[in-house]
Amino acid sequence: MPKRVYALLSCVIVALVLLTGTPVYIGAQALEQDEIETLLEELKQHALTLNIDARIRGAEDTTVWNMELSRVTISGKAVRVRLEGENITVEAVFTPYRAGGDSLLLLAEGTTWVDDGQATNKATTFQSLPLQLGESVFFYPLGDEPLHVDIEIDRVVLNLELEIQVVPYSEDSSN
Repeated sequence: MPKRVYALLSCVIVALVLLTGTPVYIGAQALEQDEIETLLEELKQHALTLNIDARIRGAEDTTVWNMELSRVTISGKAVRVRLEGENITVEAVFTPYRAGGDSLLLLAEGTTWVDDGQATNKATTFQSLPLQLGESVFFYPLGDEPLHVDIEIDRVVLNLELEIQVVPYSEDSSN
C-alpha cells in the first residue's frame, strides 16, 4: 500500500480509539484516555504552522498570481509544496528546526523543471534561513533573477516568490 494510505489508516485508527475511549496498547503498557489527551496536548505545544504565501511577480513588482496555504508540522519534519504550470513545475521543501527559544533554522530546497518544448531543464536551489518565530522570510525557488518567459508574442519577466512565516501551532489563529 502507498504511504498515504498507511498514514490515512493510522489517523482513522487513532480517531476511532479517541472516540471510543478504548485503551491503546503500546508494547505491554496501556494508554488511557487522559494519557492520550495529555500526549496530544504536548504534541500541540511543540507543533509549528508554516504559513506560505506564494506569489508570481511581474514587471514593476506587480503581483500576477498568488496563493496562500498553511501546513502543520513539527521540528525536523519537512513540508512539501508543489506548484504546476503548463510548462513549469516548482517543488519547494521546507524543514523547520527549533534552535532554542524563538529561534529557528528553516531549510528550504527548491527544484524546478522547465519544459521549453525540446528538453526539460531541472534546477535545484538550497538555502538555510535563520529566523525567529513569527518572522517572515522570502525564498525564491527560481533564483534571485527573474525568469524570462515568452507568452504569445510578448516576452515578459516573471519571478516566483515564497514568503514563509513559522508560528507556534498553539498561536495560529486558523486552528
